[in-house]
Amino acid sequence: MHEFVVQLMEGVEDIPAAALNEGLSWDWETFPEYLDALDSRNYACDIGMFIAHGPVRAYVLGERCNDSDKPGGPFKYPVTDAEIAEMSEVVRDAVAAGALGFSTNRLGGHRDGQGVCVPGTLGSAYEYTQLAKGAALGGGGVAQFVSDFSSYDDIPRDQMDPKKQQVRKPSSFAPFYTKTRRFAKTGSGQTQGKLKKRARMRGFSRIGLRCAASRTGRP
Repeated sequence: MHEFVVQLMEGVEDIPAAALNEGLSWDWETFPEYLDALDSRNYACDIGMFIAHGPVRAYVLGERCNDSDKPGGPFKYPVTDAEIAEMSEVVRDAVAAGALGFSTNRLGGHRDGQGVCVPGTLGSAYEYTQLAKGAALGGGGVAQFVSDFSSYDDIPRDQMDPKKQQVRKPSSFAPFYTKTRRFAKTGSGQTQGKLKKRARMRGFSRIGLRCAASRTGRP
C-alpha cells in the first residue's frame, strides 16, 4: 500500500509523488517502527506525530481502505466491527509508543489520486469512537478532526459530537475555510467565527483555523 499512501499525500497535500518516492526509505511497517526510524535521524527541531486515520485504514483494510468513502459507500461497503477493533488496536499501540493522539478527516475536499474521499471521511460514529477509545487506552492524547461540517456525507453530523462519544479525551478541531476579498468563509458559507462557535458547542476543547488561498481544496 506504499503507492496508495504516496498518492494520498500527493492528492491532499500537493507533495509530488516523485519527491516522496525518492525521500522515503520505507524501513518500517508499524507506527512504533516508524517512530524508531525517526529517532535514528538527526533534526533541527522537535517532531511530534499523530496516528492518522487514512494509513490505519490502509494498513488494516488494504485496497478496500476507502471503498466505504465513495458515494453510498458506508452502506455498500461497510467496515466490519472486527476490522474496527483491529484498527483500534493499531491506534492504541501507536499512542502507547509515543503518538500525540489520533487524527481524522471529515472534509470532502480531501481526495486521493483517484478523486475518492480519503480513507475514513465517511466513517461511522462507532468507528470514530472506537479509534478514539483506542488512543485513550494507549495512554491518552488529542483527537484531531478536520471538517467543514458541510462536506457530502452519509452520516448525520451530530454523530461526530465528542460530548456524545464518551471518549473522555481532549478534542482538537481544525475547521476549513477559504479566504475571499471581503471576509473569510467556509465552503458552506459560514464565517469562521460562527464555525468556531459551533465547534465549541459540540464540545471541542481546542480550535485552530486553516486557510487555503489556492484553487485546491486542501489546508
